[in-house]
Amino acid sequence: MSTGMQNAISRTSQSFAQYYDANVRGNVYTFGISNTALVSTNAVATGVTATSRPVIGLWNDVGTGKNLVVLNATVVATTVDNSAVAPGGFTWYKDVSETSISTGSTPVNCSTLASSGSIAKAFAMSTALTGLVGSLSILRPSPITILNAAGVSTAITQPQGVSEDRIDGSIIVPPGGVLSLMNMISTTTVDLSVSITWAEENITS
Repeated sequence: MSTGMQNAISRTSQSFAQYYDANVRGNVYTFGISNTALVSTNAVATGVTATSRPVIGLWNDVGTGKNLVVLNATVVATTVDNSAVAPGGFTWYKDVSETSISTGSTPVNCSTLASSGSIAKAFAMSTALTGLVGSLSILRPSPITILNAAGVSTAITQPQGVSEDRIDGSIIVPPGGVLSLMNMISTTTVDLSVSITWAEENITS
């Protein structure tokens, strides 16, 4: 058996190496934001439109020739006031054939740690889906949950809770696709740190 094949078998047999091959090829990206208060437009309210702000989300413009293979999303409650209104759970929303979104941030490459190379635009907490045509529709609930601090005499800080949605490639954002995590109840008394990680893979026929 060749050394290269032995190394490949070794990598795939170790839990830390789950995304190693995609990452070493420079295809894995992440984006996150820390300690930011939820606002009313992070919630579904009357619909997810161009004025909505994803808790965390992605846009893959048409014509990129790549799929965004979503690996995981994480939400950390950094501050929860004793009178906080709970976010009511989180749900993934989606749309396709979106070509006109003008906002979004540049992700970080997980192999080089440089803010470059990604074909995606990322959204987190404070950036609206400006230019979105129409509205997003529900995809599926997320297992991410944040506990309410009601009944506690003082504010809870660092940490209140950490919750991860291990998507592991079960959601793909195709060219023109938008994926957005939204909270179900509007609240402004919860501060979150959030992140999303994905792989960018060429579309094959």
